[in-house]
Amino acid sequence: MLPVKNSIFSFRLQIWILVITLSQNLFSETEQSHKEMELKSSEKHSEMHKASHHAPIGVMGGEYHKKGEFMFSFRFMKMKMKGNRQGEEELSDYQVISFPNPFAMGNMPSKISIVPKEMEMNMSMTSLMYGFNNRVTGMTMLKFVNKNMKLNTYSPVADLPCVKIYPSPPECRSLLGSFNSSSSGLASFNISMLIKLKETKSNRWHVELGFEKSIGKNDIKGEVLSPANTKLNIVLPYSMQTGDKGTRLVAGLTFVRTNMEWTYGIQTKLNKTLNQEKWNYGNSLSMNSWIQKGLSHKTSLSFRYSYLNQKTINGKDVMIMAPVQTSNPKNYGGRFHEIGVGVNRLINFEDSKHGNRLGLELVYPLKQDLNGLQMQRDWSVRLGYQTSF
Repeated sequence: MLPVKNSIFSFRLQIWILVITLSQNLFSETEQSHKEMELKSSEKHSEMHKASHHAPIGVMGGEYHKKGEFMFSFRFMKMKMKGNRQGEEELSDYQVISFPNPFAMGNMPSKISIVPKEMEMNMSMTSLMYGFNNRVTGMTMLKFVNKNMKLNTYSPVADLPCVKIYPSPPECRSLLGSFNSSSSGLASFNISMLIKLKETKSNRWHVELGFEKSIGKNDIKGEVLSPANTKLNIVLPYSMQTGDKGTRLVAGLTFVRTNMEWTYGIQTKLNKTLNQEKWNYGNSLSMNSWIQKGLSHKTSLSFRYSYLNQKTINGKDVMIMAPVQTSNPKNYGGRFHEIGVGVNRLINFEDSKHGNRLGLELVYPLKQDLNGLQMQRDWSVRLGYQTSF
């Protein structure tokens, strides 16, 4: 099945490149009409700052800015994960500990013995945008993450009295206890350019080109409850690290159409690792499409569909080898379909100024097809504040 998945990813990437190529024609057309657009800029500027004309808070890089305009934003995301699955099938703890331990050697258990139960990730994103001119906007962003995970540890061998009654080894492995694992710190720094390709009264196109540098730690240690029922201080699995030290190319294309009080948007984005470190999170291709309805000049509701295709981790860290699914680099990435419902609200708004914006979005998984054995996504919430000056 892997070649098929790769071919699907390749096909989507080719489509994305084709769209970018076609957009170059729009870019040349913009050159010819640039002076005309400048004359109409002030009129459009007023129209563009209705609440419904701002992308949902969960969309990054959804809009560009005028010459000399700054925008500061702060976003907060909380994501919950609960339970485990392989591919699209949900699994119980006993099914999980029946999987072989790929690091079995010496005194290591032959089967997985530690099972993640719940995980909560909080991410804070601070960004600053500046319009160098009416066509090019610069953007920088800094991310901070905090992760907390609850896990259960099981005995590596079955309880013999249990086996005599119920000859099912996984069910007969005793629960030794639970423990929590956590990490936090700066995660990444991003710098990119948003370039306007075309803008009319109802449509606008722009591309995003930039780089993201992982500045988080990839060797964070923590205390765990081992299958031997002892506390050990080890290098935590990949999912609990705050970074992978990688440098990535970020390339995206965004289209937005406005029609009276309705706004429609679609964005596709590629995130590709440029350097090979000890290990790196896999490349990803994402797509967001949304529709918004203005309830008033200051308030709008949005509905968003998102798709993410992310590859498994490249490489490995030989120090990460606990008998838990998160230690296996093959158990990362997958195909995620989510839906989000949000609201935008302008505050302290004046017709001649931008004012401030608050955004809120609730996101729930629609479908998830995971690579290998992983925790499944539950829900997430995104809250943001933006101000222009």
